[in-house]
Amino acid sequence: MSEKKGIGIPRGLFFYRYRPFLMNFADSIDADIVFGAKTNDRIRRMGQCNCDERACAAEKIFAGHCQALQEKGYEVFVPEDFRPRTGSKSCRGEKLNAEEDTECFKDELWLTANKFGVTKRNFDTAFENGTHAQKYTVRGYNNQGYPYKILLAGRPYNIYDEYANLNIVSKLHRLGIGVVTQERLSERSEREIQGIVYICCFDCKDDAVRIVDLRKRFEGSPFLVIETGEHLYNAGLNARLEAFKFLIEERSRRS
Repeated sequence: MSEKKGIGIPRGLFFYRYRPFLMNFADSIDADIVFGAKTNDRIRRMGQCNCDERACAAEKIFAGHCQALQEKGYEVFVPEDFRPRTGSKSCRGEKLNAEEDTECFKDELWLTANKFGVTKRNFDTAFENGTHAQKYTVRGYNNQGYPYKILLAGRPYNIYDEYANLNIVSKLHRLGIGVVTQERLSERSEREIQGIVYICCFDCKDDAVRIVDLRKRFEGSPFLVIETGEHLYNAGLNARLEAFKFLIEERSRRS
C-alpha cells in the first residue's frame, strides 16, 4: 500500500481532453482521487520556477499543478504520453481530431490504483463507467442567442483553462459573440460561423499547421490567433477582441 494520501490528477494538459472519463472513474473507484485546484497565480509561478525554460505556457502551468498536488502528499498520475520532457513537447502524442482512446493509459492507471488497494474488479467497473462517460458526454460550447457566432478552436487545455486564456469566452459573450467549439461543430453550426478565434501556445508547430488548415477552410472569414503565456494581458486581449468584432460587423454589413 502506498504511503501517499491518495491519487492526485493535475488540472492541465490531458485533464481537459479526458475530463468526463476522469471524473466518472474517480466517482466509481474505491480510492481517494483528488483533482488539482483551478489554475491560479501560485500554480503558474511554481510551474515557471520548476519547468524547463523551453517549455510552453501550458506545460509550465501543468508542472505547477503537479507540484501543488505533490506538496499536499498525493501521488500524481500522469500518463506517459503527457509527461513533460526536457527539450520536447509533452503534448506530442495528442491528436486534435482523434477519438479519445482511454485504453492508451489503462495499464498505467491500474498500476497506480492498485497501490491504494483497489481490486481488479472495482478498477474494471470504474474504468468502464469512465469510458462510457467519455464517449457519450456532450462537451464543448455551442452558444445560441448571440448576434454573432465564431468558432473557438485550439487544444482543450487552451480553450477550457479560464486562467490561461483570461476567460476569453466571457469576454466574447460581453461583446455579443457566441462560440462553438470543435466538439460541437456540425454542418449546420459551421454555416453559422462568422469568424474564427484560435488559442495556442507560443511557437507551437502543431498548432501552426492547424491554423493554416483552418484559414483555408474558412477563407475570407475574420481570423484571430491568441497566444497564451506571460505576455497575454487583459487590456491587450480586450482590444484585439473588439477589433475582431469590428471585422465581423463589417463583413456582415457587406454580405
